[in-house]
Amino acid sequence: MCGCAYCAPCANMKKKRIFAALALVIMLLPLTGCAGMLAGEGAQPQETMPPMTAEMFTDLASVSKRYNETDFDDTMETLTARYGEPQEVQDENGSFWNFLDENGEGLSAIFFADGSLRSKMIYFEDIRQFANLSGASHIENVTLLNDNMEYEVVAAAFGAPGIEILRTITENGIEQYLMLWVSEDGGMVQALFDSQDNKLEQISYAFGNEA
Repeated sequence: MCGCAYCAPCANMKKKRIFAALALVIMLLPLTGCAGMLAGEGAQPQETMPPMTAEMFTDLASVSKRYNETDFDDTMETLTARYGEPQEVQDENGSFWNFLDENGEGLSAIFFADGSLRSKMIYFEDIRQFANLSGASHIENVTLLNDNMEYEVVAAAFGAPGIEILRTITENGIEQYLMLWVSEDGGMVQALFDSQDNKLEQISYAFGNEA
């Protein structure tokens, strides 16, 4: 498996944006040429993360509210009508749009050319903000995982259910979802699953301060 943010087409993200972009990189895989690199070389870790400055999340229901309200029947038009004008963010991978509430919580989205929803993600500044909500441990067990493992097996490896932070549709119409595990020491795992069979397709990870 490939920790795709580590491979050449994706490795040029600006350092200051790497955390919020980690999941968005996976949203953009079909656009960056990494989609085919799903197996063969083993999962690779991200570089060591610097100290976190963003506030920790304390209420998953609040943080994920707009994400849970959104489905693939939505479009740019329906989301704008529901939440107001979004903030457009552009980087070398493309554009995405943030639909945020007055507390700075909300939804990040990518759209197909016709305005239909392609990908949705819980908005965050630093992926480690989920640590108090995750309950994950033994991030080092990521090295034991293999392609096509079922979600339940992956979750058991980290001692807790994952947090779904992203759902996307590929150009071929295949729906995938991204699960997150974050340990208290800042270690994290992102695992991409096929929604039809709930089997592991791709993974990226970073060890925490004590690894």
